[in-house]
Amino acid sequence: MSHTKYIGFVLRWLQSLVATFECLGDGRVPSSRNLEAASILDPCTVSMVAMSHLIGGNCGHPGVSEPIVRYGKLLALAPEFGWTRAYRHLYPLQNSALREGKPVGVERQS
Repeated sequence: MSHTKYIGFVLRWLQSLVATFECLGDGRVPSSRNLEAASILDPCTVSMVAMSHLIGGNCGHPGVSEPIVRYGKLLALAPEFGWTRAYRHLYPLQNSALREGKPVGVERQS
């Protein structure tokens, strides 16, 4: 990847991340277009492996065929609004226990 393409990728990623934190800070939900385009996590939980990661049922991830997957590093978790943000992607949350603020099976690993 050329330096120009890499800088463009990082810039788009940072803009997307800033938009996610602005939504969280303002108490807004991401747009329905963004949520509809995202892979669904159902069910899901949070894993603590040096940094929080999303672990969830694979419902439509384009590059993964396993039924349960560990997604990227968890950057924002807003279960009360029904969404979460991992390192690269935004995900709508379908797990009602997590949405109610009662994570199921939260694990801590050293």
